[in-house]
Amino acid sequence: MANTDHFEETFEQLRAILQPYASKFRVDADSAEGYSLSAPYVEKWKKELFFGAVQMKKNYVSFYLY
Repeated sequence: MANTDHFEETFEQLRAILQPYASKFRVDADSAEGYSLSAPYVEKWKKELFFGAVQMKKNYVSFYLY
């Protein structure tokens, strides 16, 4: 069983890493369970691109950065 004592603190610290980039990217999710950023539409790829996210789950905190 995972020790979840520090999940909220870890989540907030990882969210703080992404937040300075919110002015350059679109915030897709901003809640107690997740924070996510995407780049605007990119002509080369013909779609919006995922930038990064942090999520708090039942047994872990995940951090994605592309």
